[in-house]
Amino acid sequence: MWSASGLSQHSEASEIQRTFMRLAALTPSSRVGDLIVKSLAEHAGDTGSVYLLLGDPALRIDLPAMNAAAAGPASGNE
Repeated sequence: MWSASGLSQHSEASEIQRTFMRLAALTPSSRVGDLIVKSLAEHAGDTGSVYLLLGDPALRIDLPAMNAAAAGPASGNE
């Protein structure tokens, strides 16, 4: 589980989450720890400093292949 251990700004947290999912989709079978580090690096700020990973950072996420054309544009309301 990757979660905030303190006060987190929703808008910043949402951007970190979107970056994590974008990176995970672009690099299937990536390790969770690597995705978190890259996501937080793209969003340097106070919000990222309160997040903790409770689990194995070497865990790999195997996402199903997704057809980008079928997915359409993101609405920003995910």
